[in-house]
Amino acid sequence: MNRQQRIDLMTAPPKILLLDDNHELLSTYRELLAAHLPSKPEIKVASSATRALSMLETEPFSLLIEDLHLPHMDGLQVLSIARRKYPQMRIVVALDPVDFRNGIDGIARVCKEALREDPFCGTVFVFRNRR
Repeated sequence: MNRQQRIDLMTAPPKILLLDDNHELLSTYRELLAAHLPSKPEIKVASSATRALSMLETEPFSLLIEDLHLPHMDGLQVLSIARRKYPQMRIVVALDPVDFRNGIDGIARVCKEALREDPFCGTVFVFRNRR
């Protein structure tokens, strides 16, 4: 990313890329984010990892929200590529629902094993229940 692109990214409204192969979830996420984020970001969607990576190549995004389970290329592969090529972009990975009966140790294990992250590194991890 050149200097002008970094300046444009800082002054433009935030851009969010949603990646999920479930079209209903993409629509729901888009509606929720558009309705509840005061910054009124531009929200774009991709239903495949290939499409998302292509979009990332052509325009800057401040946030990528992606599903971990994707056909053809899993979310960890997308995460790895995006972290390496776009270190300034924040990335959120959506996981399957978590069983909260496992307690904090079970949730910390999800961070370590599924996300390969230290659960105590200061990053905010958001989990959802089945309902």
